[in-house]
Amino acid sequence: MRYPAIAPQCLGLALALSSSALGQSPEPALRLSVRAGVVTPGSFYLEGVRKDSRGQDVNINQYGYSYSLNLSQSLGLALDYRVMPRLHIGTFADVTNMNAFDEHALLLEGGATMKVDLNGPDAALRFRPIIAIGYANLAPIYMFANTHYLTQKAGLEIIRGAYLVELSGYGSADGGNASVTTTFGPVAQVRIGRLF
Repeated sequence: MRYPAIAPQCLGLALALSSSALGQSPEPALRLSVRAGVVTPGSFYLEGVRKDSRGQDVNINQYGYSYSLNLSQSLGLALDYRVMPRLHIGTFADVTNMNAFDEHALLLEGGATMKVDLNGPDAALRFRPIIAIGYANLAPIYMFANTHYLTQKAGLEIIRGAYLVELSGYGSADGGNASVTTTFGPVAQVRIGRLF
């Protein structure tokens, strides 16, 4: 009479042991990741007017030059929530030390992401295409004050265990402030990170 009551407990214990023996555990629905890397060199464009010494408006880029955006360091946090077995939505916050015009300034950015797990959470090597849109603020640099950007990103996360590599195309086609219009990219963003 006691055997039927013990059987479900034994079955549960056997499943738990076999799962740990295989090294598999279900992936949590909510994952935090940290990442660090670089934004590769590219172009920074600007147009607008400024007052000259006589008080007249002068085009700050009358010859349509593009300026060099140099290799820049980038740190980020991301929080992803699995809404379907292979679909994740999330948010991110990045800090990038933008190097341009032979100067540097911090670019603070936050936004939303969508990721699709191509081969499922149990695969040894996972590929997750990512699209992201964000709002960024660049501290004063060169001859102008803070500028604001609508940023776009498309790329791929490669995940093995708790570690990831992020390879993305990144840039902004819309930015500036009241006196200048600025855009940058596309550039590549290459970062490595860890999932928690």
